[in-house]
Amino acid sequence: MRVARAEEGDLPQVVERWREMMILHERMDPVFEMAPDGEAVFEGFLRTCLASEEHLLLVAKEGKEVLGYLLAHIESRPPVFRERTYGEISDLSVREDHWREGVGERMLKGSMKWFKSKGVERIEARASPGNAAATCFWRKHGF
Repeated sequence: MRVARAEEGDLPQVVERWREMMILHERMDPVFEMAPDGEAVFEGFLRTCLASEEHLLLVAKEGKEVLGYLLAHIESRPPVFRERTYGEISDLSVREDHWREGVGERMLKGSMKWFKSKGVERIEARASPGNAAATCFWRKHGF
């Protein structure tokens, strides 16, 4: 397995991993119900992320197969805060049949290197409170 920045050709499989994650979350909370064009909109968003210096889209691949993806970006707080810049990991999704194999951890480490290269020290992660596996993962890694 290798972890690398996503390329244009990876996007259909990244969208599939996103769809799997959204279906899982929708079962936990109907607020995650996808719009009818959600997949197309998300793929368009990912295309803008690929072109942005403020976004990171990593994929974990075995051969040509995308096992998971991580989406991160750099944010700014209003000027009332001393520490204005922070990093956010908004998505981390691994195909269920590859859970607990270190896929998420390797992508997380890759994102931490990227944040460090950008001078970002504070990292925040987003997880649904109903997702016990995700909450456990983030706590295990210090979030």
